[in-house]
Amino acid sequence: MLSKGFKEVLDFALEQVDINPKKNILDFGCGNGRFVEEMRERNLNAYGCDIVPKIRGKLFLVRQGLEHNKNSQYIRYYYDLEKIPFEDDFFAFIFSYQVFEHIRNLEFSTKEMHRVMGGGGVVYSEFAASYPFVDCHTGFPMLWLAQKIKNKKVKKIYCYLSIKMGFVIREEVCKAWRFAKKYLFYRSYKEMDSVFRANGFEVRDITYYRRKKRLMLDGVGTIRELLSYKILRKKGKSDRMGYGVRAYLYFHVLFYRLLVNRVVLLSKLG
Repeated sequence: MLSKGFKEVLDFALEQVDINPKKNILDFGCGNGRFVEEMRERNLNAYGCDIVPKIRGKLFLVRQGLEHNKNSQYIRYYYDLEKIPFEDDFFAFIFSYQVFEHIRNLEFSTKEMHRVMGGGGVVYSEFAASYPFVDCHTGFPMLWLAQKIKNKKVKKIYCYLSIKMGFVIREEVCKAWRFAKKYLFYRSYKEMDSVFRANGFEVRDITYYRRKKRLMLDGVGTIRELLSYKILRKKGKSDRMGYGVRAYLYFHVLFYRLLVNRVVLLSKLG
């Protein structure tokens, strides 16, 4: 069962498209299929796919808990750089949550999404920022910059300082660094958008509307409510957003996209 936060993500994603219940939906990078299960419970024709490691792939599936997932028949796993295991033009909508930063070969995956999507299809994706100060997966500060370090001594100093400053636990530092090296690929948004456009997608950034939805769900429409929300975490009562909060939101999103999270819609062209 999805938590409130994940349901909010899915609700917003589905609001962006006019979904025909008979059309197929793909959760790209579905993990254990939690979103697939939720969409199936809503009577949507949902499927999932994800990449498994070539070594210990079966162990990976066991850890995902698929033996207890009643919708596992709709989920397909495959190896990196293999084709998405669905036929051409099969999906009308692709949902992707916190996946793009884990894709090693973005161009290949983008071509595959284009292949399995029918004409007029849309991809909704939320993914980690290009330049997060603290990486949410490992805890390392400014990991995107540290990954460019070639000198081993400098890498050791960086890891040592990350431990001393409390970002990473000493016992976990080697495991976290290996994870970052194998599964985290931070790219600039300009680079990503270039790949999307070169492979048949129109890119629309909707981070502003995602953050606006978040504030409106908590009733934040006035400056007073905004201050109370930020300082006291107290919800407001507004059903409309004033100009002052809109101005705040505009500047908030500029940094949020860069340092925290980005939300895009990719529309298939042609």
